[in-house]
Amino acid sequence: MSDTIAAIATPPLPSAIGILRLSGPGTLAALDRVFRARNGRTAGEQTPRRMVYGDLLDQDGSVIDNVLCVRFPGPDSYTGEDCAELHCHGSPVVLNAGLAALFAADRILKYLSRMGKLKWERRYVRLTHLENRGFFLGLGQKHEKLLRWLPLGVWLAAAACLLPELGKRAFAAQLGILSVLLGGISNQWDRLRQGSVTDYLQFPHRKAKKRALVWNLADFMLIGGVVLTVAGLVKELIKK
Repeated sequence: MSDTIAAIATPPLPSAIGILRLSGPGTLAALDRVFRARNGRTAGEQTPRRMVYGDLLDQDGSVIDNVLCVRFPGPDSYTGEDCAELHCHGSPVVLNAGLAALFAADRILKYLSRMGKLKWERRYVRLTHLENRGFFLGLGQKHEKLLRWLPLGVWLAAAACLLPELGKRAFAAQLGILSVLLGGISNQWDRLRQGSVTDYLQFPHRKAKKRALVWNLADFMLIGGVVLTVAGLVKELIKK
């Protein structure tokens, strides 16, 4: 096993697929420890040069990712030794696409709410329309001009500081930062265009006397993004 090499074969850049490559006499033994094929066969029993679907495992046998594996027996390989490749999910492409979808959904729901076309109610949730000229919980409504431009300055400063270092952050922090920035720009766009933020999601209290808050998807992106960012930064500190 001392002569067996394992390394990342793809560049350290955002990509849909990341490849882990193994080469050396211990390749099959290593694969049997980290890869579990869905067909139940060991690495040595798999057909050479054919992709096999299975699970990538950590040291405890827990599933890390669903991957494709292919082996190249020596000497008929690019190194002349037994080789194998594990094709994994290499980047947050899918989750970033999900964030973009949430952003688009928020813009559409705000438009429908302003047009009076968003009327729907169930026991625990209600789609409605409210123009919030203040900040969180309606605070600062008397300072409308300040609230129109101050959040934009904060957003630009945050983007300038966080985006250049995004690739160096833990995955949770990356996702959180993007979520905060997308949620922030969605609400800020409302402020710049109309001087208020359109809210449409209401969760009524059981007691009618209590006033239920009204939210939008961008608010949840902001809150969830902050939580993910903090979790990612804490994880980085723990690793250090």
